Amino acid sequence: MKTLDWKTLLEQASDPNTYIPWVINIAIAISILVLGRYLAKFILMLVRRGLQRADFDEILRNFICSLLKSFLYLVVLVVALDQVGVNTTSLVALIGAAGLAIGLALQDSLKNFAAGVMLVVFRPFSVGDFVEAGGCTGVVEEIHIFNTRMRTGDNVMIIIPNSQVTDGVITNFSAKDTRRIDLVFGCGYNDDLAAVKRYLE
Repeated sequence: MKTLDWKTLLEQASDPNTYIPWVINIAIAISILVLGRYLAKFILMLVRRGLQRADFDEILRNFICSLLKSFLYLVVLVVALDQVGVNTTSLVALIGAAGLAIGLALQDSLKNFAAGVMLVVFRPFSVGDFVEAGGCTGVVEEIHIFNTRMRTGDNVMIIIPNSQVTDGVITNFSAKDTRRIDLVFGCGYNDDLAAVKRYLE
């Protein structure tokens, strides 16, 4: 068994060549954290402006920027830890496994989120439209990322998961300025049809 030579350890500790590389790596890692944070903010600013110019919904803009911010900060942290000498391979694998577990646990919510993104991007209806969707009929009050809120004719609020809205047929009664309305009028067999027509006109 190898014994510790304290004299040798003290000599190594007093040798600048043993700790100068660590100090340099730590300084570089701190620089990566600081510069990476400013770079992430700059990228987020560009993305937010691009989404605003593309007329994305505010809720969708905030959600996308929040996800992108978390991803960029995570990348900066992993790069900084790798510079110090931490084995980031296992860390990335752990994060990936945790993300998969969370995705499986929240698959219904993610399905509603994906449907909400489709509603915001493709806009089959807008707030204020009278629609029939998800088995319900009413005026659209709010379109959220996970659900859509409608007001029925008897002034009842209905909250529909977005996945139900996009999975079925969407009928938008307000999409066109004019619509045809079929009205049925009854008359007797012996009535004067020409007189009935003139009366209706």
